[in-house]
Amino acid sequence: MRLMALINAILIAVVILVILFPVTTRSKGRAKPIEYSFLDKSDKKVNKKVLILAIDGIRPDALKRSRTPHLDWLIDHAVYSMNAQIQRRGDSVSGPGWASVFTGVESTKHNIWRNKNYERIETAYPTFLKQLHRRKQRISFAASWKPLFTMFKVEQFDHWTRGKDKANAAWTVDVIENDKADASVLYFSGVDYAGHTTGFSPRNRIYRRAIEKVDRYVGNVLAAISKRPTIDSEDWLIVVVTDHGGRGHTHSGRHRKSTTIPLIFANTRRRGFIKSPANHLDVAPTVLKFMGIFNEKRSKHDGKVVELGG
Repeated sequence: MRLMALINAILIAVVILVILFPVTTRSKGRAKPIEYSFLDKSDKKVNKKVLILAIDGIRPDALKRSRTPHLDWLIDHAVYSMNAQIQRRGDSVSGPGWASVFTGVESTKHNIWRNKNYERIETAYPTFLKQLHRRKQRISFAASWKPLFTMFKVEQFDHWTRGKDKANAAWTVDVIENDKADASVLYFSGVDYAGHTTGFSPRNRIYRRAIEKVDRYVGNVLAAISKRPTIDSEDWLIVVVTDHGGRGHTHSGRHRKSTTIPLIFANTRRRGFIKSPANHLDVAPTVLKFMGIFNEKRSKHDGKVVELGG
């Protein structure tokens, strides 16, 4: 009798644990499929457009376990890596991370090593946004993190705003709907905030929910792109990039959980894994090559051009 009572008690405890802590798996099979056609191949696509989705502090293993139908759709139409790395020099924090993403060079060149002295960024290595702006490309920039505006001067932006994630996403939707930019940056801080407050971990439901919230905002932006009256003639490159990963409640140093990141280049040309080792330093030269202004002989980039195909 005592044995039966013990078995029943264990079964009840197991049922309670399953109810309170359900096992979370990759959502791709459960989420409603998302379908857009604007990245389908077509010879009519001649007008280049770029969208940078800058998601601060997102880990690739947490992205895999989250319900993200819109980011999943981008991955299905991309060359990508879930084992990309951040810059090789400098700390695994936002200052050197984002400086490396937008300039395409290491901390030894752009001079941002930690989260301080942002005004000391080396101007000899301009961001790809500034280089596009010099070529009369219209730039929009939406972010909440103030140091980004210190490092990347607003003079290189035709339109900019500094708000929270939801407001910035809505603002970017308006930019896209009203054709105000040729290259847009939409930065999200919510995932990084969730990591710092509750933990950077794929097992952390709060961290995954922050990723899923960003995915919903991304969905609003993709819907706006798909509805553009000129979409049939537009060739879009959508880049999903981050500055670092994280472990515990922080990120610093060179631990692999802080340096390993997702990197996604969604476009019409080629789909699958990035063939060579990927790094977020690759974003700047790849965007410039896509927009037709990359000069390989004169390039000072430490990143490489990711092959999108022809």
